[in-house]
Amino acid sequence: MSAPTNAICEKSTKHKVTGVPEDSVSYLALTLRAWLQDLVFSMILAAHHYTDTRHDRPTGLRRRDINVGSRCAEQRGKAARGP
Repeated sequence: MSAPTNAICEKSTKHKVTGVPEDSVSYLALTLRAWLQDLVFSMILAAHHYTDTRHDRPTGLRRRDINVGSRCAEQRGKAARGP
């Protein structure tokens, strides 16, 4: 028996399952492989999307202020006072 088969058999005896067919172990291995392949593929697509959207734009001409909340408060104060 291989290592994954031994691990599955250990888990199955813990839950009082008497036997695990070899086909079930193969099916679990194929399912895990397909799931991991899809996960890695999605991660690669996300990485390409991030770099494409992040670096394709030109940089702005002015520095953006970090404290946006105070600027909004100033604008509201000006609007409340009128021209």
